[in-house]
Amino acid sequence: CAPKDIGKKPEDVVNRRAAIHAICSLANASVHHVLPIEDANTLARKKKAVASYIHRVQSAMMDVMLAHSGYVIGASDFVTSQVSDGNAPKFICGVQALRRQAQRYSGESPVCMVIYSRINLSANITEVNYAYKVGNQTNLSGWMPLSKGLIWLGCQRAMDGDEDWLKAEFMVQTVKVLQDIQAQDPRAVVFIDWETMMGLWRNLTDASLQANAPALGHLALKNAFPLMSFARLRYGRNAKLPVRSLSKTAYEGFREDTGRAPTGE
Repeated sequence: CAPKDIGKKPEDVVNRRAAIHAICSLANASVHHVLPIEDANTLARKKKAVASYIHRVQSAMMDVMLAHSGYVIGASDFVTSQVSDGNAPKFICGVQALRRQAQRYSGESPVCMVIYSRINLSANITEVNYAYKVGNQTNLSGWMPLSKGLIWLGCQRAMDGDEDWLKAEFMVQTVKVLQDIQAQDPRAVVFIDWETMMGLWRNLTDASLQANAPALGHLALKNAFPLMSFARLRYGRNAKLPVRSLSKTAYEGFREDTGRAPTGE
């Protein structure tokens, strides 16, 4: 819990990141930043400030206890209700690239990584696996529950992957992860975040999808992962989809000649 401003100046951004690192690495705990109670000069404003603070704390607790846990309520029941018996996947997976720019005057360096996620439908728990660079080495963190993965991420201080590294390593690391997923679940479903993958997964274009020949580099997906399902997700202003809807409006008839009276129409 820390204010945005200290001495009428913005809080040093390094302090917040140092606190996150300390809590994650020393206490092995998940972290959520909450603004303290605002200063107020009247009783009414003080009550409003306290109420707002309580709402922020409640929201933070929900994030830490539910969102950070990675538990997806009803995921398994929904998937099995949509897929015929014997064909249901064990994992619903996701692939996305993360590009984080350094904040000014913080001493940080920009960092890029690939985040692989999956919902383990046997427990409805989200798991994550990070591909990242430290020094001259590229590593995979291995699968871990999201709750532990967020803490692990908060403990890291030496990641330094950039866009060039991302372009050089994305396909190699993604093939490794997909092969690992396939070994555990040949029917896994993989969602691809196209907004972050557009310059990395070049063979997953509209043309290749229409020709039923999507590929990862020179690796044809239908040959390498014949039972797995891949879905490309698009969003944002550049990915508008036409949405058609039906609207019905009913009007009631009235007569006005002898006073306002309904006609029953």
